[in-house]
Amino acid sequence: MKASHILDRVLKRRWTDELIEKYLGRYEAGWLMYAADAKIRDNAASGGTITALLDYLLKTGKVDGALVLSSFVEVNEVRAKYEIATSWEALSRAQGSKYLTTNFGRDAVPLIKSFPGKLALVILPCDSWIVNRLRANNPEIMEKIVLRITLFCGHISDPGLTRDVIRKQK
Repeated sequence: MKASHILDRVLKRRWTDELIEKYLGRYEAGWLMYAADAKIRDNAASGGTITALLDYLLKTGKVDGALVLSSFVEVNEVRAKYEIATSWEALSRAQGSKYLTTNFGRDAVPLIKSFPGKLALVILPCDSWIVNRLRANNPEIMEKIVLRITLFCGHISDPGLTRDVIRKQK
């Protein structure tokens, strides 16, 4: 079947409340948003809402840090690194979508455990499961995490696949 036919079928799907809950889980509301601050919005992949929210939380002292994922190039490879942003500079480095393989348990959990203050987390649904287990087994972590922002996960690229695509496209 051609991709255009598949897309036609998806777009014509009747989105009932039951079907939406099957794919998204229980929800109370949905919003379309973007950052009012143009300097945040202009650097963002999807409007900068999360960066603006985290910046507000840091500036108002509602959180002391935000777990984010930054990307960088090392030996001609794009890599990802979890960090706890405590400043605008760290938040701005983390702006944008990341389609990279990560190991949340190995790389992010130690950061969460060792951070002394209140945290906001920006994570994927599969990482949220790990956080739920972590919070259930550690009351101090339950107190530490004041907000979880769970992003929609549409695709994560395998580094080998990314290299193959780059080689093919020269």
